[in-house]
Amino acid sequence: MSLRNIGIIYRKELTDSLRDRRTLISSIVVPILNVSLVSKEILTGNFPWGMMALVFGSSCAYAALALSAAANMFQREDVLFRT
Repeated sequence: MSLRNIGIIYRKELTDSLRDRRTLISSIVVPILNVSLVSKEILTGNFPWGMMALVFGSSCAYAALALSAAANMFQREDVLFRT
């Protein structure tokens, strides 16, 4: 199997998963829930450094992935001009 075929399959599966409402909602809710739970722990005076590092790392990874996907989508002309 060539790398080109793997890329085509990967893009198709990614677009199919983004069209699924449950996957889309969970990908939005999980980072917000993580940050709110860490904020609650900080406000109560508990500082779980491991959990805070995990939430920060996962939020940064999610943001990088979302930014990369948006940049790749907007490089295509048909997305920009709706052709």
